[in-house]
Amino acid sequence: MTKPRTHLTNYLVVPLLGDPGERTVRCQYFREDFSTVPPTWIVVNPGKLSTHRHDMIYFRQPTAQEAAPYVPNQDTTLELFAAVAKTRNADCGMPNLMPASTRRLSVSVFPETNRSVILIFQRFEADGSFGELVATTDPDVQHGTDGSALPDC
Repeated sequence: MTKPRTHLTNYLVVPLLGDPGERTVRCQYFREDFSTVPPTWIVVNPGKLSTHRHDMIYFRQPTAQEAAPYVPNQDTTLELFAAVAKTRNADCGMPNLMPASTRRLSVSVFPETNRSVILIFQRFEADGSFGELVATTDPDVQHGTDGSALPDC
């Protein structure tokens, strides 16, 4: 029996500065173009995120230094904490909570499905202590898997 292959579509996510007291955060999303050295970042509309025929979507929050040339208005007090997801057009039994590890996380997307994904960031105070959790209102991940690694629902 062969082991299923898992392929990831990678996105960078950078939280943006907002108005004081705002309960949600807007983010800028990028894909890395590795055909250049060093890789360049290509802006992606959050409504256009897709797995691009892969089985999972992978979010990585770059360091403030990495993001600075592309996003001067980044919120450096926020760190990727988790994601919650809901499959909108099927009940496939996929996980709905994905904790982040070192500012990275992945979300499964079964064939012929769309998932609403809310990224959750933790805000730290100036002294490094935990402040609050802040969520995004986007993105929506479109299906794009060819179904080779995951069963049909």
